[in-house]
Amino acid sequence: MTLLKITRPTCLVIIECLNDSADPIEIGSCVNYTDSMVWNLSNKLPEVDIFFNNCEIIENYEYAVITNQGSFIEHYNLCQIVDRMVEEDLALVGHILQEGEYYTVHDQCFVLNVDKWKKAGRPSLRNSVAKKATAVVRSGDNLHHNYTPTWIKTDVHPLTKEFYQVPVDSFNAGSQLISDLLKHQFNISAFNRFERKHKYYLYPGTKWFYQALFQDENYGFWNEPIERIYDEMLTSYEQYYGVASPYFILLAAKKNPKCKSWIVVDNNDVQLLYCKYVLENIKTKDPWVIFENFFEEYPWINRDNFEDIDTSHTITKNIKFIRENLVNVDLGHIRYIKQNLWINTEFNIQNKTTVVYVSNVFLYQPASKWMSMQNQLKAQNKFLSNVRSNKHVQTIIYNNKVCNISHD
Repeated sequence: MTLLKITRPTCLVIIECLNDSADPIEIGSCVNYTDSMVWNLSNKLPEVDIFFNNCEIIENYEYAVITNQGSFIEHYNLCQIVDRMVEEDLALVGHILQEGEYYTVHDQCFVLNVDKWKKAGRPSLRNSVAKKATAVVRSGDNLHHNYTPTWIKTDVHPLTKEFYQVPVDSFNAGSQLISDLLKHQFNISAFNRFERKHKYYLYPGTKWFYQALFQDENYGFWNEPIERIYDEMLTSYEQYYGVASPYFILLAAKKNPKCKSWIVVDNNDVQLLYCKYVLENIKTKDPWVIFENFFEEYPWINRDNFEDIDTSHTITKNIKFIRENLVNVDLGHIRYIKQNLWINTEFNIQNKTTVVYVSNVFLYQPASKWMSMQNQLKAQNKFLSNVRSNKHVQTIIYNNKVCNISHD
């Protein structure tokens, strides 16, 4: 990923078409999720225009993201996808599925090169191809099951370069879009591993909804701009109050050895346990070894619920920084507290100069399924107000920002 902005005119179109079999819990969760995505993208990628139920508007843009209510795509992932489409000259990126005789693109989310779509005759985004379709050559590998190719391309005659056609009787939503793009020998790709990992969908009205609803994500290392935050932190605090981020705690202790009081809060038992495990084992082991050993020590914990380190450029860079900067430190007294800051905004500390680190707690995408965007912001503002009004708080770090507070 080269930039955290999109340099090509891009729009996002959200289709409000919740499955008729979705119950009120599913509908509410999907609305919360998508509202959170809209707020996130509006603040972090203001150059992307967002519309509801208006696919005709894509004519005015170079790239169009089409998604359903119940989706959440991270802003940096959207940058990655558009950047890759430009570099690899792709017409379509999405969940490409081989179904029966032909191929479809899942409607949860796909990204379209609008100029290539126009050259292909503006095919319907969701119609099924009728009778004959452009023949396909697909990748030999799959993303998971054998119906998930990593790419597809046009099957052409080796001499004339004319495309072949195949008879199709089955109904495959989106297959007309695929066939017409391939007719012009445009390139089509599935979302790659990184892109799949950093976008989410609740599958409303299906048997997969509750599995997606209760899916959580834990953090093994640190996925924020670690070097900048480390450089901007002050060194006069005596107390830490914040989330269970073990490597933030260790680096903060290195920068300020006189801090001997650590109040570690999190609403997730596994995250609290992982933080405690790292802090107790860091003196003798490499961070990566500790991460691996954690799952051997606690085999009941699902590793898939932790962030995918291999697909994150930021985490790979941060692990290098952590290895280079970790030293053995005496942390002093550590207190672990289970607290959901979205629900319980109380802020209790000792009368000591304090740094408060809440990371992205109030923009944490798995939790946004459960609370409306209005209530998320209300909880954030109430907690931060409590923190700022405490005369012992020197610094607040949240949403990648380091805010030093003056109480004069």
